[in-house]
Amino acid sequence: MGLRLRRASADDEARLLEWRNDAQTRAMAIAQDPVPLADHRRWLEARLADPDTLLTIAEEEGAPVGTVRLDRHGPDEAELSITIAPAARGRGLARPAIELGIEHARREWGVERVTAQIRTENAASLRAFAAAGFTIEREGDDLVELAR
Repeated sequence: MGLRLRRASADDEARLLEWRNDAQTRAMAIAQDPVPLADHRRWLEARLADPDTLLTIAEEEGAPVGTVRLDRHGPDEAELSITIAPAARGRGLARPAIELGIEHARREWGVERVTAQIRTENAASLRAFAAAGFTIEREGDDLVELAR
């Protein structure tokens, strides 16, 4: 498939904001309100500068198709979040993006445990994470916590 991850940069600001504010992305996100540009810019600058965050762009044959973010929680654990670009949805990219994110976390930080939080109604993400070997640790009214 030719999927790979590259580190995000400030040059990705507009693309990331567009993906974040997409209606379907917001409907499945933990924080569902639209994000204004100024807030997004501050968030992106902080994430890019944070040594405990790996923000990457998933590319398929050089074309951006999503983002994978890893947030380190201690020496052995990272939380993984993904967004597949609206134009790239339905092409089976989520699972390989998740698996690349796990490899990235292990290679960059040496973490053994990778977790995720997903809204209970986000069936597509729940399927993709299950296919990537994640299991449910806790299930609440709104969120499912997974780990691998």
